[in-house]
Amino acid sequence: MKPEIKQKDNKKLLIVIFILCLTILSPMLIISKYNRPCADDYDYSLLTYETIQKQGKKVTPIDIVNAAWKTDVKFYNTWQGLYTSAFVLALQPGIWGEKMYVLTPFIVLLICYLCILGAMHILNRHFLKKIKVI
Repeated sequence: MKPEIKQKDNKKLLIVIFILCLTILSPMLIISKYNRPCADDYDYSLLTYETIQKQGKKVTPIDIVNAAWKTDVKFYNTWQGLYTSAFVLALQPGIWGEKMYVLTPFIVLLICYLCILGAMHILNRHFLKKIKVI
């Protein structure tokens, strides 16, 4: 006979896991206020930054994506391998101001979380459902 997992116990476990994850990540999130772009961060975001500076408040998301696309094409034609990531790197938060770079760890964590969530969804829906657990 299978032991039943109570909903209350499940919620407690989720809260403990959440607190544990937050505790592990807190040093990185705390020191993120000291993040500043450096070295190649400037090169990847140069065109998007210039687009925002030149057009000011009249800049549209299409203009920013177009500048990121131009950066991607530039690195595709002149460098050895940052094809897709050059596009993403051109959209780093520092293009809206150096102080916005503090958002970088939060964005990276969100992307990692969404990737893990998607992978777990696929595993659960397509693979684990087919396995019969005794």
